[in-house]
Amino acid sequence: MDSEVSGLVPYRRESVASASAPWSWSSLPPEIQLLILELVVSSSQKKRYKKGPGIAIFAGVSRGWQCFIERNTFRRLVITNKTLDAFAKAVKGKNAIRLGYIRHLWLRIKLSEYTCHSCRKPENGDDIARALEAQGEHSITSNTPLIYEEIQRFCGTPLELRAWPLKNARGCWNPLPILAKAPVVKGFIIRRRCIRGIEVTTLAQLFRQGLVEVEWFRWEKRVAMVGEDEAAFFANLETDLIPALPHSLKRLYLSDWFPFHMKMNQYSKELRKSLAQAMATLCHRFTELCPPEHVSTLCFLQQLSLASSETQLSPDSKPFMWANLELLSLRARSIRPDSDQRLIDVIIYHAGKAATCMPRLRIMEIWNVGPGYSYLFQYRLEHHQATITWRTAGGEFHLLEKATKPWAQVASERTGLPLSVVVDPFPETPQEILQSLGKCILRHLALLRLVMDPVTFRQFENEAPCSGLL
Repeated sequence: MDSEVSGLVPYRRESVASASAPWSWSSLPPEIQLLILELVVSSSQKKRYKKGPGIAIFAGVSRGWQCFIERNTFRRLVITNKTLDAFAKAVKGKNAIRLGYIRHLWLRIKLSEYTCHSCRKPENGDDIARALEAQGEHSITSNTPLIYEEIQRFCGTPLELRAWPLKNARGCWNPLPILAKAPVVKGFIIRRRCIRGIEVTTLAQLFRQGLVEVEWFRWEKRVAMVGEDEAAFFANLETDLIPALPHSLKRLYLSDWFPFHMKMNQYSKELRKSLAQAMATLCHRFTELCPPEHVSTLCFLQQLSLASSETQLSPDSKPFMWANLELLSLRARSIRPDSDQRLIDVIIYHAGKAATCMPRLRIMEIWNVGPGYSYLFQYRLEHHQATITWRTAGGEFHLLEKATKPWAQVASERTGLPLSVVVDPFPETPQEILQSLGKCILRHLALLRLVMDPVTFRQFENEAPCSGLL
């Protein structure tokens, strides 16, 4: 039957041996129709790696065939940037029903060829000047391979959204359209593999115009090699990206990735404080939050603590400023073996004051890991029991009663039971922490999912030591 189906020919009246009226496709029982169509599809799928039109050529046999075959061909689509226009025409107007057939859609973009090694070193100033000069003179073509390759590198991957200034019927230029809204997109992640990164202003425009219904956003950003560039990034993060985040966003995860040979840049207190204020103001909308490491943990908690105190003193203020926040993960790089015990007390105290205005808070973690040391403060509310756990390795710090006093108030208000305090040192030795570059400590985090995407974590575990966390 397979050979008969593959050799289908148009029906001709004289080909019927019987004198009776010829049969039609609609005259066949539905079971036979379905059997034939499934046979056609399976036969074409076996040959899908061979050149040829494939199963789509049978869509013109009849209306029934078209509907059945389109459900199969549109179910899993792979399109490229060159076929976007054809795809848009195929699902336009009355053909928009085809969008309902799609279950998996892949957009493949051809990236510029460059190595990781070339991305880690700054470009030569003379090369940049020569390439920009050629670009200004519109003399960049494939006939000048050296300059052409350089400008491709400087511009990054040739992926752009361009509105062509076409004329309308009146002979006037059409206004530049904005990005189409994509409410179907609920999550957005930028992995650390994107070495070149995305301009903050471009990302802000993408959120304002396109990703208007995103519910979670994760950005695994690589740290810039030049300190001024990194400082400018966080300044733009405060002024452009944070105000552009949609109100539908409930979960925000921002993380920094440092190459092994780089040290963490030291930023001004004003920048760290202003960024902490912006994040503290923004987090009232979130249910889950993991701010970047450059945010001063102490300033961030002080902002929350100050706002909570003002809320309690003002009779006209709302009873809770962060009524939705459930999970909060903070990496406090200021907690090191050479830190003062008073710093630990202040951080834990302000964290407790902030927690009084978080009625749905289930877990809060404040942690840090470095060469031969690690610290973790964890608050957890489960089974009507509030528990704080203090874990250390490579440093002698204590959990004092004056620092946990606000947490005792939180436990009393939420559960009516006394606060449970657990002091449990890490089982790993400082030498083991140093050898693993801090990777062994990550498994002790209850909010590891906030700190690192599960896929990234698996890749991170299997990578060479030069990609360490410390």
